[in-house]
Amino acid sequence: MIRGIKILTILSFAFIWILFLNSCPFFESDNRDVVITIGSLKLNVNDLKNEIHAKSIELGIASDKLKDAIDFLIQDIINEYLIIEYARQNNIQITEDEINNEINRIAGDYSKKMLKEELLSRLMEMNTWKGLIKKRLLIEKVLKRISERIPPPSHKELEKYYYANIERFRLPEMVRFRQVLARTKKEAESIRQDFISHGWGKNPEYTVITTVNLDDKTGWVEKGMLDESMERVLFKLSVGEISPVVKTPYGYHIFQVLEKKSPGYESFNQVLPIIENEINRKRFEQYYRNWLKELRRKIPVTINEDLLKKVEFE
Repeated sequence: MIRGIKILTILSFAFIWILFLNSCPFFESDNRDVVITIGSLKLNVNDLKNEIHAKSIELGIASDKLKDAIDFLIQDIINEYLIIEYARQNNIQITEDEINNEINRIAGDYSKKMLKEELLSRLMEMNTWKGLIKKRLLIEKVLKRISERIPPPSHKELEKYYYANIERFRLPEMVRFRQVLARTKKEAESIRQDFISHGWGKNPEYTVITTVNLDDKTGWVEKGMLDESMERVLFKLSVGEISPVVKTPYGYHIFQVLEKKSPGYESFNQVLPIIENEINRKRFEQYYRNWLKELRRKIPVTINEDLLKKVEFE
């Protein structure tokens, strides 16, 4: 079932792009009514309309907002084709094996016959879908290559970021606990006395409700997450201590704290991967913006403004 959901989700997204793939210049467009030229790549009026339509669906832009977004969408499309033209000029290619490996990864256990039938049910030929995958893989390969030019942050830079943003890594006071919920105060008092005399949950007559998952470290509850009537008691208990009967909006509770964590901060080593990702992301965004500016300087982009004004986007 999960496999089916995965492939259907991907095919649904891919279906957006069938609107323009057959006329996209990356897939050998003709030269009629050329409205935008990016290096050797040309977009005619039909290409651009299909690209705009597909992009607006991808980004969730409503039809009544499309007019205001046209300039943004055109620039986004130009950036995409600048990357493709850069790949052409630098002989960066996607092999058939790379395409097939990606198809196999997406399709999972789907047989070729099942996949083909699913595509055809969505009015998409296998070659069209492969073209979509090829385009995406090519752009990803180019971006991966340029990201390799960016030097990683030094240990000193990582530490500086950690201390400058230390409040992001604050840990609240936390507890793990178990509880019994009774219908009446009298019942709760009886259960509590039994626990004190014989130990928590030794009497099989009572059902113990626990927040602790024995298979992993779930069950930690932060201060501020629970009803105030529960927190007033829980965060004052010592580890192992059994609480008095506590009335809450849910009934009558008996708590036992299993473990506590004092407020503090995650250590530098604990959050190091987060910091590295954050710095690398910001560096890539800045490098990518500058790299695109350089591409626009090197690769000629021509827009037929007179023709563009006549195009009606829907």
